[in-house]
Amino acid sequence: FHRNKKIKKQWYQRRVRAKIFVVSTLIDWLENDPQYERTESNGYFDNSTSLEITFNTLWSDVRVAFDMVHTKGPLHANIMKHPELFINRNPNLPKLLEYLQNHGKKVFLLTNSPYKFTHEVMRYILDDLTGKKWMDYFDYAIVKACKPAFFNQGTPFRHINKSTGTANIGLYRSDSMIEGEVYCGGNCDLFCQLTGAEGPDILYFGDHIYGDVVRSKKTNGWKTFLVVPELHHELDVWTRESDLFEKHHELERKLGECQATATDNNSQDHVIKKLDQERKLVVDEIDAKYSPYFGSIFRKGGRLSSFANQMDKYADVYSSSINNIINYTLSHQFWSPPKLLPHEATTAQDEAGNAL
Repeated sequence: FHRNKKIKKQWYQRRVRAKIFVVSTLIDWLENDPQYERTESNGYFDNSTSLEITFNTLWSDVRVAFDMVHTKGPLHANIMKHPELFINRNPNLPKLLEYLQNHGKKVFLLTNSPYKFTHEVMRYILDDLTGKKWMDYFDYAIVKACKPAFFNQGTPFRHINKSTGTANIGLYRSDSMIEGEVYCGGNCDLFCQLTGAEGPDILYFGDHIYGDVVRSKKTNGWKTFLVVPELHHELDVWTRESDLFEKHHELERKLGECQATATDNNSQDHVIKKLDQERKLVVDEIDAKYSPYFGSIFRKGGRLSSFANQMDKYADVYSSSINNIINYTLSHQFWSPPKLLPHEATTAQDEAGNAL
């Protein structure tokens, strides 16, 4: 269940967040196995083995199992064997990288993946499209960066032997990074020191709100570009269902008027309650337009989601794809609309700028 709505099994089986499916399957098994009894501490107890399983330990074990599959299991091997089943190549990516380099920009790759996996994926994405070596598109590459730790204390910084795909013995000690080479680990301060780049000089592209955008902006002051693939669908709903959004806005306006004119002697509780019920129905209808189970990733009714708040605060630019910036010049400045505080948005002004 989510928000008191039953989620269809077929839907969450094919979602990226497969951990939820595994956890719910285990809970269902424990609920129906007579060997386990439900405890008051939100868990299950097996009398024959004196084993207690709580929801916290269950979730923790599933997380560990997924991390193990991701780092040590067959996931990377399967992707490297059949990349076409997992990766959509972007024919505009080589053009963007070449455009940046031709205009004197230093381009770097920062990834948590190990070198061998990174090499095979980048070969599929770039080499097979252009015939050029993927490292020709980058001045520096850092693998196994351990983001978001990279933006804080980081890990030992080492040089990668591209022939073996493993890190050389010992730490990398130098006053600069060698262009065309691959490194692993390190931290943001060391990277800036070796490349001579300051925080605001760096524009970092990423698709993870916390691991890429929040930490790089909050801790190091990098400029950030957040890639949000879901934005295309969100904009489609926003434009297609404009009448529904207008209806929601109108109901909120009427609610505000009723509450503003209500007095102790002239209560409008029944009217307010009715309007609020109508508003909630419209909000549910809007959510269903985005997704019948989780709604919009950006908002719930008139309120922004936690994801949207973080995006608004820490992402300098966001878009559904990096393709959308190809036609802009490197000197282009993006400006967001002015944001009004509640007291500004609800107070009208006359032509002289006086509050009405």
